[in-house]
Amino acid sequence: MGRILSIQVGRVAALGPNGGRSAFIKTPVSGPVAVHRLGVEGDMQANLKVHGGPDKAVYLYPFERYALWQERFPLLAPMFAPGGLGENVTTTGIDEESVYLGDILAMGSARLQVSEPRIPCGKITQRFGDSRIGPLMRDSGWRGFYCRVLTEGTIAAGEAITLEARPQPGMLIADVQRGRGAATL
Repeated sequence: MGRILSIQVGRVAALGPNGGRSAFIKTPVSGPVAVHRLGVEGDMQANLKVHGGPDKAVYLYPFERYALWQERFPLLAPMFAPGGLGENVTTTGIDEESVYLGDILAMGSARLQVSEPRIPCGKITQRFGDSRIGPLMRDSGWRGFYCRVLTEGTIAAGEAITLEARPQPGMLIADVQRGRGAATL
């Protein structure tokens, strides 16, 4: 189905000109990384009301989307790189048009279930300093998606992402984002 290109984690720190607290900024980690019920080891969230938790434990984003962002925002192009949109796992070969709500993905020794598309928040504007990015993410569908952890394990860059099961074949993430299905599983 796809591959893990890179894995990133973030710590809570000041973000943007107002210094709001966020763990949006992610840095790459190497080697096998543990994935627990509440996320990737070493990753944090500042606002657990809207980020993280068991249903949004791991955020995946397709690497292929970064070229589109770089094209749209050439002055910000260097910021549009793996981890740049706050994802834990940057993927290749899978995106919102190939993943269904409820898909069970095996990667490394972990099993994750696709739980919902990302809903862009104000942290994106704070990160990039451009208020057009959040609405474009929402309207274009270039959002990525969250997963819950069904089986804790370890993952590493370069490992395959395989589809283990598709219990909801009619709920493509891209369609859910477009409002044609339930927002979460």
